Amino acid sequence: MIYFQPLTEDDLSFLLEIRNDISTRSNLEDSNEFTLEECRNWFNKTNPKWFLIVNEEKEKVGYFRVNGTNIGCDIHPNFRRKGYATNAFKDYLKDKKYADLWVFTDNFALEFYKSLGFMESGEENGVRGRKYIKMEYKIMDKTCLVIPFYLGERRNVPDKYSEDKLIYLKEQIESLEEVNHHLSKVVFIFNLEPGHENILEGYKDKIPKKIQSADVEIVLRKNEGFSYAACTEYITQNIDKYDYFLFTEDDCLFVAEEFDKNLVELFNKYDNCGFLGAIVRDPAPWNNFKKHAGHGTGMMSRDSIKRVWDKFIELSKSNITDYKMGEAMQITFSHCFVEEGMEIYDVRSKYRVPFSTVEPNLDIIYFFSYNNEDLVIPSEIHNNSWFVWNNADSTEFNNYD
Repeated sequence: MIYFQPLTEDDLSFLLEIRNDISTRSNLEDSNEFTLEECRNWFNKTNPKWFLIVNEEKEKVGYFRVNGTNIGCDIHPNFRRKGYATNAFKDYLKDKKYADLWVFTDNFALEFYKSLGFMESGEENGVRGRKYIKMEYKIMDKTCLVIPFYLGERRNVPDKYSEDKLIYLKEQIESLEEVNHHLSKVVFIFNLEPGHENILEGYKDKIPKKIQSADVEIVLRKNEGFSYAACTEYITQNIDKYDYFLFTEDDCLFVAEEFDKNLVELFNKYDNCGFLGAIVRDPAPWNNFKKHAGHGTGMMSRDSIKRVWDKFIELSKSNITDYKMGEAMQITFSHCFVEEGMEIYDVRSKYRVPFSTVEPNLDIIYFFSYNNEDLVIPSEIHNNSWFVWNNADSTEFNNYD
C-alpha cells in the first residue's frame, strides 16, 4: 500500500537523494547532478505537480513525476524491489485513459512498463549514444455495437436471403471477423415472430462467443417497435457499461478498418455532438423540417443518451408493427437529440457511404463520393462486384470542411 502526497519544498533534499544517485540519473534524459539550491530554483520557477510516495509506515520511499501526460517514478535505493513503483503506477493510472513516458531501451524498466500496458509509440531519440523511446499507455473507450435482425419476409430482397434467412447474420460475423476493430461488445438482437426461433435454433451454437476482442451477446425479443425499439431497449438496460453505443441494420456491413475508433474520434471532433450518423438529412418540408438520420447506422455516447433518456425509454416500449410508422421512428430517434439542444452530424468528412435503393437492378447511391473509403456497404453488394453506381450530388451532401 502506498500513498501520494503533493511534493513540497521541504521534500527536495529527499528528492535529490534519489535524483542524484548514479543508478537513477544514468537512466534519465538529463544525467546531471543538481545542488539543493538549483533544485529549489527549479521548484519555485516551475511549480511541478509531482507527488511524494509514502508507504504504510509513513516512510518516504520515492516520488512520482507528472508533466502533463508525461509521467515517471523514481524510488529510493533503500526501498527498491518492494513493489512501490508498481503500486504507484497502478494507483496513478487507475482513472487515466492516456499517459506517456520515455525510457532507454537498455533499461530493465522497459519490460516493467510493458507489463503495465505501455506500448512503444514509434517516436525515438538518441541520448548519450543510447536509444531513448517514447511509450504510451492508452485505454480505449468501451464501445458496444448493437445489430438487430429480422428473420421474416422483406421487400425486394436478394435471392440469397430467400434461400437462407440467416445470411445477414453470417455476413455480419464474417465482416466483423475480417475488419480490424476494438469493440468491447457485439450484440445480436433477434426480433422474432412465431416460427422464427426454429430458423435460429440450429445455428445459435455456431455464433462465436467472441469476435476479435469483443464479447458476443445474443438477445431474443418479440418483434415489436422495429430496430429502434430493439436498440433503445438494450441501450437503456446497459447504459452504464459502455462509453459509446454503435448500431447498424442487419443488412449493412462495416468495412472500414478500425471503424469504431475512427467514429469515436469523429464524434468528439464535432461541437456539441449528440448523434453521429452515416447520413444526416437536413430540415426540409418533406420531413417537417426535422433534421434527422437518413441511414440506419449511427453512434451515440453514454452522456448524450442520458440527455434524451425519457425519449429513449418511450421508444424502447414501442409495440408498433406498421412499417410506415417504423420509418417515422427513424426521424424521432435521431431528431430527439436536436430537441434536447445537441447537434447531429454524419461521416461526410471521412467516409463514403453506399446506399442501396432496394431495387432488383442493384442501384447503389454513393453519398460523399469525394471520399476514398467506405464506412459500410449494403449486403446486396457484399461479394457481388456488379452494381449500378450513382452519386448523390445534391449540395445537401457537401463536405463540412
